[in-house]
Amino acid sequence: MRWIFLIGITSWLLNTTKAQVPDTLWTKDYGNREVFSLGFSPDGNRIAVGFECPFPALRIVDALNGDILFETNTQQLCLQTVQVSTSGNYLAIGEEVGWLYVYDFTTYTAIDSFNTGNGGIFSLDFHPNGDAVMVAGLDGYISVYKVGTGELLLRFLAHSTGVIAVDYSADGNLIASGGKDKLVKLWNANNGTFIREFNGHLGEVRDVNFVPDASRIISCSADDDIRIWETATGNCLHTITEHWADVNNIDVAPDGIHFASASTDQTTKLFRVDDGSMVVSFGGEVPSKKNWLNFSPEGMRLAVGHQNGVLGVWNMGSVLGTENQESASSNIKVYPNPAKHSIKLNGIGLPAQLTLYNLYGQIVYQNTIASTEIDIQMLSEGLYLGLIQSEKNKIIHSVKIQIVR
Repeated sequence: MRWIFLIGITSWLLNTTKAQVPDTLWTKDYGNREVFSLGFSPDGNRIAVGFECPFPALRIVDALNGDILFETNTQQLCLQTVQVSTSGNYLAIGEEVGWLYVYDFTTYTAIDSFNTGNGGIFSLDFHPNGDAVMVAGLDGYISVYKVGTGELLLRFLAHSTGVIAVDYSADGNLIASGGKDKLVKLWNANNGTFIREFNGHLGEVRDVNFVPDASRIISCSADDDIRIWETATGNCLHTITEHWADVNNIDVAPDGIHFASASTDQTTKLFRVDDGSMVVSFGGEVPSKKNWLNFSPEGMRLAVGHQNGVLGVWNMGSVLGTENQESASSNIKVYPNPAKHSIKLNGIGLPAQLTLYNLYGQIVYQNTIASTEIDIQMLSEGLYLGLIQSEKNKIIHSVKIQIVR
């Protein structure tokens, strides 16, 4: 832990004024067993969650409320990592002694099950086309297997002391890796050829993420730091020291502008990709180490898994895009809330655009509004996330709207 703990707390207090703290949509305690990994389905309706063993180590939960839809019946399974393919057809799970399982994500039946022999799968990632899965483990090798047959497509030594994190670029041509050797490395995904390394972390690299255009790689480490690297040169553009304990996981938002981090210091933080500045720090309402997080496909929600077995989902719409807003959103009022048949807006110049999302991240209402009163009778009872945008399409206000009948 850092000596600059008190400085970090001061920085947190100052930075939380930049943006509204995200709203908690729901939290659920699945028992005193650590959440190791999680991932949204591409439609945003489900979340795959990997837990500390013993049984059940994998659960599929409803993204709306956390209700359990499926759980494994394999007693000996101890998961390190889970991921859903971009297509939504497959779920891959990596186990602590090296077993790889690939499930059909529709029927929850295993279609691949074998021991990779890598000593333990710390990380995995589906190829963007969904037909191959890359795994990394304790033996230092990165291996790529064909989904459905288990055929080994590619294998190369990446980090001699063990690979902890891997990520494909969006086009599938590059691989970023992070290791116990404190290095981030870049590889040709087609043949495993080494391209360059990124040197600067002082502890093992816990996670790596490409930004959508692959121009930058973001990494986090047990040294408490996050680094933003220029992919083409290996230069470190920004070193972020806002956390005071191990940073365990990062995820770049779908907008490519922001990324979130999860830390042993019990906070979740949101940063800007361009300059590494912190937008907001939150998460103290669940006093536990943050292990893993994942943005929903539409970017409105962030799921966070905790050491104490709690999974939480937060409304990031109340933060994303608001830190540089032109007018104070505190002057905007949406009422009545809860509402039955209509809502009224006060304090916003018209015309504006109103977008309402359900808690699966699906757009249920989107329209340019020219009146301060909006009819919502066509919507079902429930909770919705609303974004109000200016004429320039800039988000200036976000609100949770409860509709009751």
